[in-house]
Amino acid sequence: MVDVNKEAEKALSSLPYTICFFYPERFNALPVISFYNLSERGAFGYDDTEVISRGRVQVDVWSDTPADCGKIAIEAAEAMISHGWTREMSMDVPKTDGIYHRTLRFVKDFVSIDN
Repeated sequence: MVDVNKEAEKALSSLPYTICFFYPERFNALPVISFYNLSERGAFGYDDTEVISRGRVQVDVWSDTPADCGKIAIEAAEAMISHGWTREMSMDVPKTDGIYHRTLRFVKDFVSIDN
């Protein structure tokens, strides 16, 4: 089993934005990228051993403008993809209190043991 949150944070840490787990505590210093584990499960195993784990994460971009929100979402997707994640979806979330929000979901398989 792998720490999916740690792997997502590693992929996003190269970006020049505030990165936080789950949900931003403050929205006074945007943009912010948040992330969290949606699910993880065994994807393949044999001899009572999990060999491949599959993790899914949600990445959210929070910004003052729709243009920045879209640009940063692209950068986040590129960072995740460059670390072996596959984007499953991306969508805008309705603006709340003047904050633009886009959500993205990614999946990745991790080899748990050496064969």
